[in-house]
Amino acid sequence: MSREWQRQVLAGCLECLPEGEALFVYVVIPLLCVAIAWIVGMVVYQVICDPQAASIASTSDCLSINPENRFPRS
Repeated sequence: MSREWQRQVLAGCLECLPEGEALFVYVVIPLLCVAIAWIVGMVVYQVICDPQAASIASTSDCLSINPENRFPRS
């Protein structure tokens, strides 16, 4: 891709930007909702459905605020 082509594409996108504010409601907000639902779904899967319970337990230990979990005593 040449520099001139990139500039023309950027200029075209910038020209369409004021007209595209109506698309914000129909594109950006649903994409944000899908992204949040995906993140929540992954967390639910990791906590409830993951067959490797040991990995969940070790992850929970890492997130614990108990200092003995972070700094094991010998």
